[in-house]
Amino acid sequence: MDTITFLPQVFWLVIIFMTFYLIVLRQIAPVLSQILKLRLKKMDEGDRLCANMRKEKQGLHLFFREGFRKSGRFLIGVMDKDTKSLTSWLQPYFPSLKTDMIKNMEIFTKSLSALFQAKMVRVCSSVVEQSPFKSLVGGSIPSSPSKICMEY
Repeated sequence: MDTITFLPQVFWLVIIFMTFYLIVLRQIAPVLSQILKLRLKKMDEGDRLCANMRKEKQGLHLFFREGFRKSGRFLIGVMDKDTKSLTSWLQPYFPSLKTDMIKNMEIFTKSLSALFQAKMVRVCSSVVEQSPFKSLVGGSIPSSPSKICMEY
């Protein structure tokens, strides 16, 4: 190796390296640091919002479940009361009204309430399947809609 050209090459290598190092240290590193801090803050904010959405989703499910339960019980009670009032109203006019017919009306009321419950389960399962939060929570939505909607 030539000693005359070796020393200037090392000199310029050190100068170029130090210049590049100072540019990275003073200009690029602070910008990268700010970007990483901002990204971390955004991720924390996203996690917080996602947790709030999960809580809101659970509250909505409880609200809907309780609403379905109350409306179902109310309608079944109304149907039962109407059946009893109809039979008490018909009894004086039709004394030959048999108790078998009354029992058949009660069976009819119970079958209507079962149909109503089945319809509510189907409606609720379609609501759950179309839920915008389903993808956010992964597998936390129960597979059986009857567990969500109605527990008679």
